[in-house]
Amino acid sequence: FSIRTTRTFSNVPKIIFTSQRVLSSQRKSWMEEYDVIQEDSNERANPKQIIDAFDQNGFVINDSFMNGSCIVFPRDFFAWKITKPEDITVESVALATIFDPKVELLLVGTGKKQHRAPPEFINALKKVGIMTEWMSSNNAVGTFNVLNREDRKVAVALLPYN
Repeated sequence: FSIRTTRTFSNVPKIIFTSQRVLSSQRKSWMEEYDVIQEDSNERANPKQIIDAFDQNGFVINDSFMNGSCIVFPRDFFAWKITKPEDITVESVALATIFDPKVELLLVGTGKKQHRAPPEFINALKKVGIMTEWMSSNNAVGTFNVLNREDRKVAVALLPYN
């Protein structure tokens, strides 16, 4: 595979794409606003994501270590610049609202302890057709892996287990 980057911004999180079919019509404008690292791949080289392990520093996704927080989709994963549950907002998970194929359930792993989702977070995502469930990262990893194996339209936003 080859890796390409777009414009670099020092104050924007790095986003890792493992597929070229990531975003629908909003892809071009979205990519102009973020420092994007994109891996070329095809369907055979782009297997379902399985979160194999995690610790206080990050997650192992299909044998690749992701340091820090991340958002995982059925066949793609991205670095996420959120470090604590209080920083989780609708804007911070906006990628889930424009991802193609459409996400129907967003799991949020809040680290070692479960935190409650703010009602405005739940309502905003519900308006765009996405249900959300907040839980510990341990439970979110297991739930995502099971639902992804069942071909559900699921994504998980994960904070490390610290």
